Amino acid sequence: MLIEQRISYRNFFQFNPDAWKIGKETKVDVKTDFNAEQLNNIMQSNTIDIHEGRGLIDLNYSGPLQENSNANTRINGKITFNDGLVHYQPREIQLKNVNGNIVFKNSDVFVTDLRANVLNNKIIMNGSGKNLLALMKTNPGRVLLDWNIYTPALNLGSFTSLLKKRAVAVKKKSRNSRLGNNLDAVINQANVRLNVKADEFTYKKFNASNVKASVGLINDDWILNNVSLQHAGGSMTISGYLKEKTAKYYQANVKVNIQNVDVNKVFYSFDNFGQKGITSENLRGKLTSSADVKMDIDRDMEGTPANMEGFVNFSLKNGALLHYEPLQKVQNIVFKKRNFDEIYFAELKDRFDIKDREIKINRMEIQSTVLTLFVEGVYSLRGNTDISIQVPLSNIKKRDEDYNPENKGADAKAGASVFVRGQPGSDGKVQFKLDVFKKFRKKKEGENGVKL
Repeated sequence: MLIEQRISYRNFFQFNPDAWKIGKETKVDVKTDFNAEQLNNIMQSNTIDIHEGRGLIDLNYSGPLQENSNANTRINGKITFNDGLVHYQPREIQLKNVNGNIVFKNSDVFVTDLRANVLNNKIIMNGSGKNLLALMKTNPGRVLLDWNIYTPALNLGSFTSLLKKRAVAVKKKSRNSRLGNNLDAVINQANVRLNVKADEFTYKKFNASNVKASVGLINDDWILNNVSLQHAGGSMTISGYLKEKTAKYYQANVKVNIQNVDVNKVFYSFDNFGQKGITSENLRGKLTSSADVKMDIDRDMEGTPANMEGFVNFSLKNGALLHYEPLQKVQNIVFKKRNFDEIYFAELKDRFDIKDREIKINRMEIQSTVLTLFVEGVYSLRGNTDISIQVPLSNIKKRDEDYNPENKGADAKAGASVFVRGQPGSDGKVQFKLDVFKKFRKKKEGENGVKL
């Protein structure tokens, strides 16, 4: 039969754990206020340091000091923090002005109303770890932490360090480090289910509102279960994953659905998607799109994504193309008296196939207030651009000012046409010339083995 001892501590930081012998049933009541830095002596953690703040412990413990499990150990009560400063070493992140509660119910742990300033972002958090106290000793990799975060304004640029490889902390030397080792194991190995809400969200040029994100974190891998937000007058949803590839890169697979957004704002926010062919200054209209793209991205979220592969389907309604140089160059060849500076379109839709910095433009119909065009080819960031523009001779008849363009289909018969081909010149810039002998078409026939 276990021997029970009941001890009450007014100063938790003076108690000697060696006084508890293995196998004794112990009940301990602890109630004390303390300087938060004193917790460092108890935790002996290599991942978390507490530098400032005050706290209050009000706990009762029942069970043996060692050989404890979920079945024979019960901790109930809470720890309250005020004005704390917490340093999370693996990511070099500080939580300032920390206020909140950690509530213990048997082996479960709950964090309630935890408020902090994190990298100049005001954050309100709550979360839970079911069976945490038992699993942190026996199997920390099975711990599941449910964590909820709300912030009125979130600047993602402040948190790119979360995507970096976790730094290895210098281990502290202490004879009583078992709790610290268990705590570090949970922090480093636990699976995290993260729910984030932000009224406003920014990252570089990108701005959004009403952001809701359900994210999973397994070791250094991020699972984007569902991210939704309002942007540029419309909405976006995102899913996919960021999987650790190297210390510098993530392998990413991202699926994006965009509904009814202002296309010029989207192009501006995403820095024209790393290309200079068509920019935010050239485009107007409402964009609906779906994309499924794989790529390697820098953990610092800098630079151009590498090994990009996937597709983009899009529809642009009420579209306009303004001051677009390639079409202005076409004007130098045909229809010289028409205004190519401001062109309005019927619905513009196509599929772009992306592979390794090259974008394949499938045959696309462009019905506009100026003329009808059919465009296809490859826009390349590697200097291999080869684009064909078919200009039907039916365009000879000038269109009235009130002409309303309507689509006939990308495969519709275009009749007799003039072909213009765009390829890099000696200066690297794309130059457009008459393709009198239809060399682009013959090249395509050769690639496909089908006569066009």
